[in-house]
Amino acid sequence: MLAGSAGWMRALSTGADDAHRQSADGLTALCYRDPLPFHPSRLADVVEHDLAAGPDGRVLRSRGFFRLASRPDHVGSWSSVGAMLALDPTANPSWDEDAPIGQSLWFVGEDLDADRVTRALDGALITPDELLAGPDLWRAWADPFPVWPVLDRD
Repeated sequence: MLAGSAGWMRALSTGADDAHRQSADGLTALCYRDPLPFHPSRLADVVEHDLAAGPDGRVLRSRGFFRLASRPDHVGSWSSVGAMLALDPTANPSWDEDAPIGQSLWFVGEDLDADRVTRALDGALITPDELLAGPDLWRAWADPFPVWPVLDRD
């Protein structure tokens, strides 16, 4: 498969030891993983404030898979270049045995504060109480991202 040879796929396939790497030219690579889904409003806040270019660096490229709690049937595809971010549905429904679980994101940035980005993304995850509340509550949350098509369970 072509995507399996992509650099971001190889980076996400490496172990936790490679989670943060910084090069001599000021570029930082960060792999972010967590099994919990994102809260849609908190993720929108992170995208707007914490992933934008600023004094803590800037994200040049990011790619991976993600889950929004408000869309428990979907696996999302995350792709950014500069300030442009696309969050689109994948063809994999969440119930598929090959579907990624939770967040699996790769970032490359210039003078990027990887610890700050990690803390911001951690803050966008659902809490233990929200997890226990379940998908019926999650679907009712305000979701500021573009609507995705409904998946058929057949």
